[in-house]
Amino acid sequence: MLEARNRDGDTPLHLAARYRDPRRVVSLLTAADERLDYRPNKAGETPLYLVVVRGSDAAVVSEILKNCKSPAYGGPGGRTAMHAAVIDSSKDAILDKLLDWKQDLIKERDTKGWTSLHLAAHNGILEAVKKLLDKDKSVAYANNDEGNTALHVMNEILQKLPDCWEMSNSKGQTILHIAADVERDVATNFILKKPWVSRLINRKDNEGNTPLHVLASKGKAGLHMYPGADMLALNNETMTPLDILNREVTMSRHYIFKNFFFSFLYVFVVVVVIVEYMAEMEQRIESLLTQRLTTQFEQLQSKMFQYMESRGLEVRQGPDAVSEHRTVQESIKDDTSPMESSH
Repeated sequence: MLEARNRDGDTPLHLAARYRDPRRVVSLLTAADERLDYRPNKAGETPLYLVVVRGSDAAVVSEILKNCKSPAYGGPGGRTAMHAAVIDSSKDAILDKLLDWKQDLIKERDTKGWTSLHLAAHNGILEAVKKLLDKDKSVAYANNDEGNTALHVMNEILQKLPDCWEMSNSKGQTILHIAADVERDVATNFILKKPWVSRLINRKDNEGNTPLHVLASKGKAGLHMYPGADMLALNNETMTPLDILNREVTMSRHYIFKNFFFSFLYVFVVVVVIVEYMAEMEQRIESLLTQRLTTQFEQLQSKMFQYMESRGLEVRQGPDAVSEHRTVQESIKDDTSPMESSH
């Protein structure tokens, strides 16, 4: 029954989402079976998208997210519930719910390549822009199908509202802090060309860091040449951008030296192990050869003694027996020679 659809492809939850106050009905329907994901109707609308785009209370969105195990969130034109949440500023609480539920929706694009940040910037919903950037700064540089980033879209708006450039996020960071943090030289240079940038160059965030501090923490000092840039400004740790830059350079050197030392130590240990292994193998080979030669000598000596005994010769030990043993060896050869010639 819950999965039944009318000719427009609407389920009971789609219909409930269109009510003026759908919370109670939505709560009952979603609680009935958490496995339902409520795929879109023929217009491409999911119940979650409908609830958001129609501006329902954030509590209705909470009911769907709480009761449905994995609700679908798409809308027409490839848009998502996140796109719908940034159409106007009245959906601020809904945006918070969606960000807590599935932050990756920020990166999803519609059929024109627009992310929710593009749309928020286009609509001038600056609070939504701040929240989206707080969650994921990198999305600011995503291009739509026209090759424009959200920054390009915002620039068109902010030319009319220049004071908006000076807004800061929950961490006290301005747009120049953010550009320095993600190491986007193009964005940083773009901002530095603006006439109002002098008001941002030494602005501190909640930790007392200016954009110069942030850039120095990346091992760079690109802003120090800008007129009015204060390289002696102190952050909450009483460190200047120069202090941070020196620390990063020192740490980088230590890291390089440490890597070199451990690489050298590794090679040294490997060489020592190989040398010891070769020495051990040499000893084993020498021992094996000695053992074989000793065995062969003992076998030969045993045969000589047996031959001497068979001829009634006295078997003697020691240096005096050497000449006699030689005589025996010669006689053995003499005895075997006729046999070889007869063959």
